[in-house]
Amino acid sequence: MANNSDIEIWKDIPNYEGCYQASNLGNIRSLDRLDNRGYKRKGRMLKQSIDSARYYTVSLSKQGKNKSNNVHVIVATTFMGHERGNGHVGLVVDHIDNDNLNNRLDNLQLITQRQNLSKDRRGGSSKYVGVCWFKRAKKWQSSIKYKGKQIHLGRFENELSAHEVYQAALERVNKGLAPK
Repeated sequence: MANNSDIEIWKDIPNYEGCYQASNLGNIRSLDRLDNRGYKRKGRMLKQSIDSARYYTVSLSKQGKNKSNNVHVIVATTFMGHERGNGHVGLVVDHIDNDNLNNRLDNLQLITQRQNLSKDRRGGSSKYVGVCWFKRAKKWQSSIKYKGKQIHLGRFENELSAHEVYQAALERVNKGLAPK
């Protein structure tokens, strides 16, 4: 018996209705149609390429113009209504499992850019966002970005203290106040 999450559901891609569809499993296909010269085009599964940021992309064509699109954004636009100016301003499409190549609908969520940068960090010198090891001073340093500028929050003996100061600054930013 098939798992419900393995049943493929196809929907028209907004602004490409009748030409392209996306599936909840992260596939993209073209539909049978007439091209801009009036020639019949047979629908097919689109080949996905990996871009320099390690995301799958496909090229969609409309009125003779090709545009490269990230597959995860297409799936979110098609199934979640993700669109700037549609109540989702400032939200980004996030891969829940941090695998940029897993574009299944059940692996995608809409979150803020700050949340996206804060989640499940790998590498770096600290396990906390906004905290890094400052080698020269041999201390932990904390900083936060506010209105396009990096704000230095201080240097600390331990990583947790630097994190706590960052969290207090983040709380202020989330209330619309400048960090201290």
